[in-house]
Amino acid sequence: MSAMVSKQKNRCKLSAQVLAYLTWKNFGGQPIEVAVLYPFIEGHFPRYANCRTTYDPIDFTRKSIRTSLTNYFEGTISETRENPQRWTVKSAYMQNLEEEAQKCLPGGVLHAQMVAIMARPDLLVRLVDGTWALRRR
Repeated sequence: MSAMVSKQKNRCKLSAQVLAYLTWKNFGGQPIEVAVLYPFIEGHFPRYANCRTTYDPIDFTRKSIRTSLTNYFEGTISETRENPQRWTVKSAYMQNLEEEAQKCLPGGVLHAQMVAIMARPDLLVRLVDGTWALRRR
């Protein structure tokens, strides 16, 4: 791979923590499982890894999600498979993540990059405002 392509990939400013935050927000801001995060992010943002790396896209995306969870989310303690660990945004990062998410909207500095990685760009506004996904009750 040429240095030019590598530099282009590194210019992508979208972060996995913003995608994880949008997932969490669309599930009502309630603690969610990794089993929910992975398919939601991979389904809505299938080209995320392509803007960040030349490695295996699914592996890269999942590693990025796990790193984001460790740094920006708090997990519940899980002792059994029947009660898996659930994640919620750390309150210290809530405002920052919301500001980053707002940059993805039309007119924002991350808008073009977000549209480029999305399966359905027409859902962007609803995903950012947290009104697209089914909410847990």
